[in-house]
Amino acid sequence: LLESGTLGTKANVQVVLPHKTQSYGDSQDPPEESIPLCTLKHFPHAIEHTIEWARDLFQQLFADSPQEVNSFLSESASYLAKVTTEGTGTSQL
Repeated sequence: LLESGTLGTKANVQVVLPHKTQSYGDSQDPPEESIPLCTLKHFPHAIEHTIEWARDLFQQLFADSPQEVNSFLSESASYLAKVTTEGTGTSQL
């Protein structure tokens, strides 16, 4: 049994034999360490999700992007070589 949904793919496997093992509904998933990315991007249904989404967007707009611009301005040749060979998370040629 593979379970997936708005809370991410869990890839749980459980053998259920009638009258021999516990049913699927009797087990509980361990608590999530962080909010799955698919929940943040597609179905933020709790206030914690929207806060995390906003923090992530703020980080991208006001920290990561300016850092890449500064990196380009300080060492443009090595930055372009790095982007063309590796690519980066926020910009690619």
